[in-house]
Amino acid sequence: MDFFDKTRCDRCRKPLLASTMSIFNTQTICMDCADKEEAHPDYKKAQQAEREALQRGDRNFRGIGLPPDLRR
Repeated sequence: MDFFDKTRCDRCRKPLLASTMSIFNTQTICMDCADKEEAHPDYKKAQQAEREALQRGDRNFRGIGLPPDLRR
């Protein structure tokens, strides 16, 4: 299913009113889950890894993986 066709958060399953892609993986997440990600201690590490992937030309970077404590 395409990012724009999603109707529920891949992580918490709540209906999507607004969404974004996870910094940790390729899940489509709601803004509540995005806020939880931003508060996570590994958030900056994930941002840096994505930045480095883009600088290498990797436009299909799948993330560093979802930390266990953010899983449902």
